[in-house]
Amino acid sequence: MFRYFVGNIYILEEPPSPADTQLDLTFPDELLADVDEEKYKQELSKDQLAKLLHYKEEMAHLLGQEAFERLRSDGALISSDTELIAAIALAINSDKKTWRGLATLNAASNEYWAWILCKVLKLVPGGWDATHTKFSEFVRALSSNWIQSIPELLDQLSEHDVTIEEFFKMERNATYKLTALLNDINVIQKEIVPEHKIDISSFIARLSKAFLPSCVMELEEYGLPRMLAKRIHASGLVNFEDEDLDLHSAIDLLRELKPEILIGIEGLDNFDRYVLDYFFDGIATQ
Repeated sequence: MFRYFVGNIYILEEPPSPADTQLDLTFPDELLADVDEEKYKQELSKDQLAKLLHYKEEMAHLLGQEAFERLRSDGALISSDTELIAAIALAINSDKKTWRGLATLNAASNEYWAWILCKVLKLVPGGWDATHTKFSEFVRALSSNWIQSIPELLDQLSEHDVTIEEFFKMERNATYKLTALLNDINVIQKEIVPEHKIDISSFIARLSKAFLPSCVMELEEYGLPRMLAKRIHASGLVNFEDEDLDLHSAIDLLRELKPEILIGIEGLDNFDRYVLDYFFDGIATQ
């Protein structure tokens, strides 16, 4: 892993005999929001056509026809689930004052994040592998991901009995599912209550990277754990907080430093050095 991306596959047994396969493809209801009912009306069931028509009428009523069509054509909404999108629009339209609380996510302090995050999570009940309180507290703790170690974050979450397995599962849910949900909420609330002038795009961007510098999250996929990236940053050899530093630039900088320099960073143990060796072996140019 993280080393070989291209190679050959050898079949050691006789391949199966060719056979024709008949596929019956249908549109799942979760994708209806992106479906053109005129183009695909033959593939849609009567119930789906009725559901799609009701969705379009409801969204046009809540957002206005022009705004709804613009959001669809621009692909501004990530979710294709008509029920979820309609639920978001209905929730914001029926309680505009409370949803102003989204602005707290832009605050420097995470002290008041929990209540609005719980309100967001309730829009997708049972979809977070944790209680709403536990997950919202996890997101608050995750905001310190770059300045605290994982053991320190787990200690901070000890009251909620978060295990290391749950930590990474919730991190995945936060960086993918929650950011997608927040994006759609952000887009819709700007259309319904533009007078609030609330935009949480910056919070969503930071959450999508687990509150880590962008290239740190990407380097982890290439085999450089965040804990080692933190030590390299602390040593002053690479400034991972540089907003202009992308993945390729970061790899070029690390390669220029050479493994011997990085392995000599104070505080690294034998396992850290092994991981660094493995990382450098995996990013060698061919």
